Amino acid sequence: MPAAAAVLAALGCVLLSACGPAAPLVIGRPGTGDGEFRSPRGLAVSERGLAVLDKTGRLQVLDLDGTPRRSLVIVGGNVRRGLPIGVTWLADGRLAVADTHSGRIRLIDPATGAETAFGRYGLAAGEFLYPQRLVARGDGDLVVTDHGMGTTNRVQVVGTDGSSRLVFGGPRPEDGALVRPMGVVVLPDAGGFVVADQRAGLVRFGPDGRFVGVLPGWSYGEDVLAYGLTRAPDGTLYATDLAGHRVLRLAADGTPTGVLGRAGTEPGAFREPWDVAWWDGRLYVADMGNHRVQVFDADDADWQRP
Repeated sequence: MPAAAAVLAALGCVLLSACGPAAPLVIGRPGTGDGEFRSPRGLAVSERGLAVLDKTGRLQVLDLDGTPRRSLVIVGGNVRRGLPIGVTWLADGRLAVADTHSGRIRLIDPATGAETAFGRYGLAAGEFLYPQRLVARGDGDLVVTDHGMGTTNRVQVVGTDGSSRLVFGGPRPEDGALVRPMGVVVLPDAGGFVVADQRAGLVRFGPDGRFVGVLPGWSYGEDVLAYGLTRAPDGTLYATDLAGHRVLRLAADGTPTGVLGRAGTEPGAFREPWDVAWWDGRLYVADMGNHRVQVFDADDADWQRP
């Protein structure tokens, strides 16, 4: 193509948005080296970077473009019970990790590896069976989803010193009918919480933990398994659907507005996406089965009608 024609074509893409959705950025590949992953299942994003947990027991911190920065082995290779799957950034630059199979929360300085921990394996408030995901509230407290048996399919709000603030949710219908609560977001202005549950779907709770209802939209359960959950500042919700190998987009009231991806290995496709995070207009997806993280322009991705 002549140079002038190429310039005009590029200009047409910019002015008319005629060149299709933006291609995703693919971060990582299968492996155990820096910037490589084995089944990434949890991630967190902030101005401090991209933090990723995978099934090697490593916590990696990368720049937002995927450049490796720091790798910490937080669970050794001889672990008997399982590996952490939840991580979030704290305001002070530490990372809070849900050490799932040890029933505790670990607060780790990624620069030095120094850490503190709280919680233990148990059923009481402030104790955990299998903490799944966690997110920091504006007041610094942590909201932690917990999976186990009976009433321990629940959500806890705890201080970073381990003190219990609130326990809510449960397996009974009046408590949200939680079976495996995974992703969780905090709604602004004391609006409460939305929890992604493997069976119940997207479940809303008030600021006092009272069950409000299940967001409408998809028929959750065997065909749609909601795992990861994130929220954009405009209220849009994004959830990973493990069974459908895709990302679901919903309005704040739960109305479905788009579907991203399908089963596959090419960029833009997924194999069991476990987690998703929104940051600065981008979606970061832990594409577990493809051993990578994919990054999408949240507005200009290849969204299809639900």
